[in-house]
Amino acid sequence: MPLALYGLTAPHKHLPEMQQFSLTQRPPLFVPSVAHRYCGMLTSTPIPAQRFAAGSVAPQTVFDIWHERYGDEPFVRAVPLGEAGQTLRSGSFLDLDGASFTNRLDLFVFGDESTGVVLVGRQDNLGKGASGNAVQCLNLMLKLDECTGLTA
Repeated sequence: MPLALYGLTAPHKHLPEMQQFSLTQRPPLFVPSVAHRYCGMLTSTPIPAQRFAAGSVAPQTVFDIWHERYGDEPFVRAVPLGEAGQTLRSGSFLDLDGASFTNRLDLFVFGDESTGVVLVGRQDNLGKGASGNAVQCLNLMLKLDECTGLTA
């Protein structure tokens, strides 16, 4: 199976919270995708400029908010705009494997104020998406260091 989009026929269960926290007038378009691979997943959320309740939003503003909120989190990495561009292969392809075999979520923002932004999350669907997240939650519940047994 090549790269495939899924969840396109019904509203995604996380759309209400995505709308609430993104301050959009309407729910964003959420586009999860999978490929026939051992691990690795990209999710993208395009938000056209006119959907922001507060007017247009610059990609740097999104990064700044993410960095402030997640800057000290061991398993969430807001990728700076300049570095995000360097991460692209051939100038326009985001590498699916960048977070493979980790419990890390990489957050990217692309776009501009006039057209809008595309928010992209990259994770290992077996790590952060499933088993790694369970281990992290168990560590927290048992009052252990949340990184015990996990790779960032």
